[in-house]
Amino acid sequence: MELNYPELPLVNVGGKTKLPMELCTILPNQPYFKSLNSAQQMDMIRRACQKPKEKMNDIVESAKQVSSVSSASTGQHYKFEINPRAIELNGRILNPPKMDEKNPVKYGAWRMSAVARSGKIPGDIKIGFVSLLPPFRYKKELHDKFLTHIRKRATALKILDIARSDPPLEFCKVDELERTLEQTNSAYTFVILDNDSSYGQAKLTEQFSRRTQCVKLQTVQKVCGMNANRNGKGPDTTTMDNILKKLNAKIDGVNFGINVDGLPQTIFDELVMIVGADVTHFTRSDKKPSIAAVVATADRTASKYISRVKALYPEGERMSVEYIRDMRSVMKSILTEFENTNKCLPRRIIYYRDGVSEGQFENTVMEELGGIQDACMELKDNYKPRISVVVCTKRHKQRFVVKGKGGRIDNMEPGTVVDTGVVSPNYMNFFLNSQQAIQGTSVPCHYYVLYDDNKFTMDMWQMLSFYLCHTYARCSRSVSYPAPVYYAHLACASARARMLSRYDWQEIQTGSEEAPTEEEIERITRPDKFNMFFI
Repeated sequence: MELNYPELPLVNVGGKTKLPMELCTILPNQPYFKSLNSAQQMDMIRRACQKPKEKMNDIVESAKQVSSVSSASTGQHYKFEINPRAIELNGRILNPPKMDEKNPVKYGAWRMSAVARSGKIPGDIKIGFVSLLPPFRYKKELHDKFLTHIRKRATALKILDIARSDPPLEFCKVDELERTLEQTNSAYTFVILDNDSSYGQAKLTEQFSRRTQCVKLQTVQKVCGMNANRNGKGPDTTTMDNILKKLNAKIDGVNFGINVDGLPQTIFDELVMIVGADVTHFTRSDKKPSIAAVVATADRTASKYISRVKALYPEGERMSVEYIRDMRSVMKSILTEFENTNKCLPRRIIYYRDGVSEGQFENTVMEELGGIQDACMELKDNYKPRISVVVCTKRHKQRFVVKGKGGRIDNMEPGTVVDTGVVSPNYMNFFLNSQQAIQGTSVPCHYYVLYDDNKFTMDMWQMLSFYLCHTYARCSRSVSYPAPVYYAHLACASARARMLSRYDWQEIQTGSEEAPTEEEIERITRPDKFNMFFI
């Protein structure tokens, strides 16, 4: 066969099969397996989200179509029919915790009057700014305005080292960032990104004594009230708070912690360590490893965390790793650091695991539970803490709405619990909607209690999980699942970005370069002695 364009590259159509481009035809509506950029993700969410009434009508209409097609067959052969009507259930609403002395929690949010404790930035030059954008794009007037707003808000929140600082501003390209940061010698540097891909490269420069905060130009404009979406509303205090809360958490400060006053005291009558774990996978790649992250509370208020990251290459013909291998060494390292911090080991370990389907419960979660138990036995012969394992997932098809007066259909309030009717008969489990839906229809988190040495009741698990959803340091609102799990997810994402920026994976996949070992990846994905790197 003679090709018209023999110089064009071949198309990989799966496995080791490659075909000339001109012999291939792309069918319409093909799935796209690569990651979307932030703008594409925002546009997808905006187009896909539906209000509760629209979502409910679509579900009921789909159920009617299925029922009309299949009921005749199921009724005749299996003696049952499909009811297209939605199931009506009774739920209840949990009371939120007290998060601020002056401002109560309303609709899952509260206004923070001040941080619980301001962190301290070491060194003589505390704050610095480096822009990866040229001066004509990141202008001095915009920078001065941004700094003024950040300082003013930091004073209000009582984050002292920011309010008193007079930081320098430098400009450089992304490949010059490491050298520029060494020259400025600031302990905490705001990096103004030129594009999304620079994030991972900026984070690779992070060290225990040199921390960074990446900010987009649009975020700076939003803080200054110059973003087109602000419509003349002035400076965006919420965005300022978000930036400053991240900063305070990274410099060993405390924004807020779990308030145990409303919880059954038997949960915290002994020293507790709450652990969150997640594993993230790359799409359709047999070269890149899965990334696992395990984070654990380091204090009694669940505001400080210990973190560990692992790279997991798939074994054999598998495309990804579903469970955290060598959980024993991970937990042993975490427990050792916990003991050094608190001068004793925890008497209770509560393990929240994200990203596990019901079919993987026995293999994945029980494997990791065994690793935790082995770590405890290796530390001390007589050390046997009470361990509980909970899986939380939002990857399910159940949707709940509230039927109000006059047939009005709304989202559930934060704190709404459903534990009857549609739950699994095989485990202690419940649905908890802990967040206020900002757009679309809220998705509750489904919690499964798989193992419980602590013998907590259903009410205790519901209250503890709901309270933990209020301890997410980035914002003063309850989030969709407990903060330890959220942090594990963020740690995976941050480690993934660092790994992608550090290695040339195209060269690795073609065989031109050797793939890095799991140990090499782990060294660059988490800065040494910097546990809160993911914030």
